[in-house]
Amino acid sequence: MDIKQFLEKAQEYISAKIYNSSFNLQDFSQIGVIKEPYQIDDRSYQIYYLKKLTGFRPNKERPEPFLYAFFIVRPLGGEKEKFLAELKKKQDGQECDESIISHYYMPFFPAYEPFRILYENLAGMLSHDFLPGRGYEFIFQIAVPTKDYDIAIVFAEVGSLTKLKGIYPNEMPFNPAD
Repeated sequence: MDIKQFLEKAQEYISAKIYNSSFNLQDFSQIGVIKEPYQIDDRSYQIYYLKKLTGFRPNKERPEPFLYAFFIVRPLGGEKEKFLAELKKKQDGQECDESIISHYYMPFFPAYEPFRILYENLAGMLSHDFLPGRGYEFIFQIAVPTKDYDIAIVFAEVGSLTKLKGIYPNEMPFNPAD
C-alpha cells in the first residue's frame, strides 16, 4: 500500500464526511472543550474535541479500521458572524467584502507557522492528555470546514495506518464501508 496515496484518498473521504456534518458542540457527553481560547495572530478560537477516536473501514470486506481524531475550531469575537454575513451577500449576488471571506480560512494553511504550532500541540494533546497510555500516536492530516463553517482539524492515528499497510502491502484498500 502506498501510504501517501492512501492518505490522499482518506483525506477526500474524511473531508466529504466532515464538510457535510454539523456537530453539537454542547453535547458534553461526546464533546470536550479546551478551556482557554487559542490565539492565532489577532484572532481567538475556541477549540472542541471529540472524546473518543473515530474511524472508517477503508475496505468494507474487512474489519480493520483507519482511525482518526479531530478538533473543531470556532472563531470567537464575531468573526464567524461577519464571515457568514459576507458569504450570504456573495451568494445572493450582492457586493461583499472578499477580504473577510478569504481571511476566515487563512490561518488554517498547514505551512502557516502559527497553524503548524497549533496542530503539533493538538497532536501531542491527543497522545498524552486526551488518550494517554493507549499507545496512540497522531499526525496532522487535514483542516476542513464543517457544514456549520467551523474548522475541523483532523489527525490520522499512526498505528492503524501501520496495520493497514501490513494487511495490504501491494494494494490500495479503498472501498469504504459507510
